[in-house]
Amino acid sequence: MFFLSFFQMWNWNIYNFIMINWNIENIPKSPGVYLYKNKYDKIIYIGKAKNLKNRINQYMKGSINSFKTHKMIEEANSFEFIITKNEKEAWILERNLIKEHSPYYNIQFIDDKRYPYIKVKLAKKLNISMVRHIAKDQAFYFGPLPTGTNSRELFKTLQREALYENGLPIKNTELLFWENKYKKIKKILSSNNDFFKKELETKMYSAAKNELFELAQEYKESLIALNLYEEKQVVELANNKNIDVFGIIKHEQFLFICMMFYRNGSLLSLDNHILEIMDDEKNTISQFIAQYYEKNLIPDEVVIKEEFSSEFNQKFRVLIPEKGSYKKMLEISEINAKNNKEEKLRKYKRSIELTMGAIEKLGKLLKMEKPKHILMVDNSNLANQNPVSAIISYRDGRKRKQEYKKYNLDIGTRKADVEYMRQSVTRYFSKEENPIPDLFIVDGGVAQVNEVKKIIHKLEIELKVIGLVKNKKHITKSLINLDGIEESIEEEDLLNFLRGMQAEVDRFAKMQYRSRGLKGTLLGSLETIKGVGPKAIEKLIGHFKTYANIYNASEEELQKIVSSKVAKAIRQNYKNK
Repeated sequence: MFFLSFFQMWNWNIYNFIMINWNIENIPKSPGVYLYKNKYDKIIYIGKAKNLKNRINQYMKGSINSFKTHKMIEEANSFEFIITKNEKEAWILERNLIKEHSPYYNIQFIDDKRYPYIKVKLAKKLNISMVRHIAKDQAFYFGPLPTGTNSRELFKTLQREALYENGLPIKNTELLFWENKYKKIKKILSSNNDFFKKELETKMYSAAKNELFELAQEYKESLIALNLYEEKQVVELANNKNIDVFGIIKHEQFLFICMMFYRNGSLLSLDNHILEIMDDEKNTISQFIAQYYEKNLIPDEVVIKEEFSSEFNQKFRVLIPEKGSYKKMLEISEINAKNNKEEKLRKYKRSIELTMGAIEKLGKLLKMEKPKHILMVDNSNLANQNPVSAIISYRDGRKRKQEYKKYNLDIGTRKADVEYMRQSVTRYFSKEENPIPDLFIVDGGVAQVNEVKKIIHKLEIELKVIGLVKNKKHITKSLINLDGIEESIEEEDLLNFLRGMQAEVDRFAKMQYRSRGLKGTLLGSLETIKGVGPKAIEKLIGHFKTYANIYNASEEELQKIVSSKVAKAIRQNYKNK
């Protein structure tokens, strides 16, 4: 078993106790990691402690008072602990084990949320992209970007500025050319960008004067984004470092966190989180910080209260301010964390209760352990054209969009929906790296469920499969259970949870269908536009080379090849797709 060999490799000893047959005196006052298991011998929680004996004693006496802690202790059947040399070794081991086993009660703090960044990478040429994942490469990342702003328009403008000329991708292959472009984009994304704002303003007025209103709007929104980043400056900073500020407030058994992200001396964005304390405040913060910086940009400096400063095992400078600008930044972050905390907590508790309650009820209804990881599959097509399939992933009742899958399918020769189910499920489970869930849900009836069961039997995979059945009004009221029998769903919160999953898989499948359909229709859609004849198409293709380049061209760039009326018609046609 990997679990044992992992410990043996590091010469750690595992000490195991059944919950009804243990003695606190057998637990040492040493640093280490502890693991709680349920009756199925499955790890349900992992934590670390400076003093294992004190920590386990707190659990058994009920000193740790939180909703999830009580639920975890009720479910626990045994626990194990591993003694480590010191706290740092315990921290590393805890993180490795949580990543390996994803215990149910170690609910991911940074669940589905991934923050957007503008990525600028220079290799043989320049590449500018919008990403939600920080790679360990030499690229320049600007972010995390604030939501609900004009960041995407700024991203498009930067691409147009650096990568295109007259609507066509720049073919210049000289490295010096791209190095200069790279330096300019980095300068634009710093506070030293007045030159670019003036350029944008000139282009905006020029586009509006020539009635290129779509392009003028893009320039306007890019200007708004750049100004907004700088207007958020709430304290004067004399440096251009990347600084993250953590304001942390405790209320009841919860921590309210406001993270404020300063880039180039200005406040770029902020974000709020609520964490339920499972063992102690420091360990909760430690797990949160570790998860956050696994996926996001590591700053130059972090500003935080002294009591939490030791929880940073990362490669940056930790500041504990006593006065000055950094002290003010921390105070502002704590005020933001404190604002409306009672209302935030009420909504959070209600959300957790509904989600965890629905998962437990689903497990009971199906007579199985509550499913931590659920996948759902659905297909989308219109008149059997451009068929696609989508598989969505939920862990602990929350969306994990980074685990979503989408497939373009071949047109079926027999009953279409069943055939498409066969294709998508085969493709998913044929890849060893794709995880096998605790439960696989088919958005369909008996025929679809049976098709999935045939596939997994052929692939020699053990998998629990159910289906969701809609009535004549196209509303889900029942499911095909693990025995293949239709069973009504009586619990309202479970029904709402499953319907929410159906809505999400339907949305994702239709998004992929529209994307595939658009790619398939670009080639011929020009011919349907009034005023666009064969000669105009020939000119456009002669200049832009591909239909995709025509689709991405601005109205101004199209006007260089065709009349303003035709250019406007083309942009309007593609905009509506």
